[in-house]
Amino acid sequence: MTQTYKYREIYLKLKQDILSQKYNSHEKLPSKRQLSIDLNVSINTVKNAYEQLFAEGYIYTKERQGYFVEALNKLIIQDQHITQPLNNNPTQIKSSYRYSLSHMTTDISQFPIDLWSKYVKEAFHLFKHEMSEIPVYKGPLELRKSIAQLISYKRGVFCYPEQIIVGSGTANLLSSLF
Repeated sequence: MTQTYKYREIYLKLKQDILSQKYNSHEKLPSKRQLSIDLNVSINTVKNAYEQLFAEGYIYTKERQGYFVEALNKLIIQDQHITQPLNNNPTQIKSSYRYSLSHMTTDISQFPIDLWSKYVKEAFHLFKHEMSEIPVYKGPLELRKSIAQLISYKRGVFCYPEQIIVGSGTANLLSSLF
C-alpha cells in the first residue's frame, strides 16, 4: 500500500479543481488557517500544499492578502499522466520512443555530418567576437536578462540581471562565489 501525504492529497485536489476551472482566474483561495480548519489538518500541511501549487505556477500570492489562482485560460493542459501511480518495477517499463537521445545508440551513418559542419562553421563565423571574449563568470547577459524577466512575471520577484548567476553545476558555482 502506498502512503500519500496529506499535503499531497490537498495539493492534488486543488490542482485538479484549478485545472478543471472550478476556480476562476485570480480568484482568492481560502486562507491557510480556514482551509486547515475545514479539512481538520495543520496549517503547515495546507502551507506545503499551497507552496507546491505556487512553485508549479498554478497560484500566486499577494502579501497580506492570500493566495490567488493564476490565469491559466491560455494554457493547453495535457497533464493526465501525473495522477497515475509510478511503476516501481523498471523491468516492466516498455519504451515506445521514436528517437533515442542516448549517445550509446547513435548510428553515425545517419548523422548529417556535412550539414552539421556547415552550421558549426557558420556559428564560429557569426559569433567569433563573442567566442574570443573572456566569458562573464555570471553567465550570458541575455540569459540572465530573460531569467530576471521571467521570475518577475511568474513570481513577482524584481531583480537585476547582475544579481543572477548561471553556471554548469553547484561545485562550479560555489567555487566562483568564494
